[in-house]
Amino acid sequence: MPAGEERATVAPSRREAWTLRLVLLGFGLSGVASLIFEIAWTRTLATVMGSSTYAMSTVLGAFMAGLAVGALGGARLAPRLKNLPAAFAVCELGIGFTGLLINPLIKSLTPLYIASYYAFHQSFMGFSVVQFAIVFAVVGIPTTLMGAGFPVVVRCLTRGDREEEGRLAGRVYGV
Repeated sequence: MPAGEERATVAPSRREAWTLRLVLLGFGLSGVASLIFEIAWTRTLATVMGSSTYAMSTVLGAFMAGLAVGALGGARLAPRLKNLPAAFAVCELGIGFTGLLINPLIKSLTPLYIASYYAFHQSFMGFSVVQFAIVFAVVGIPTTLMGAGFPVVVRCLTRGDREEEGRLAGRVYGV
């Protein structure tokens, strides 16, 4: 912005301000829930995959890959969305719904995991890729929704102001 030029800002209405605070609080609670899900899923997957460093790294890698895919998709989709708080709520409902289904799903994967072990156990790389694919197939949907929440919330809080995105993204990430 050139020197001496002031940017016109429009303060949010009381209702908008309350909605933005609620979205930020929801995002913070979602972050806590994400960490709880990651621990729960890792422990449950350990009953199927074992508790080796490779198995734990695979779970973490799949979790982080889902966050990355979701953040990319959310960043591309957020500018086109009309009701960002509602979009964030849909992401959160999707996380909650799919998150509840994962532990029973993981427990049913034992035969698939054993079959993949016998099919690929002679190739560490092959087995690692198959193991990652299985884990990502399980945790991919909720972690992608988790990742999509971040750019949606940032866009919601900045209300389209590109100059504010960096500062508010840091604040949202801190929450």
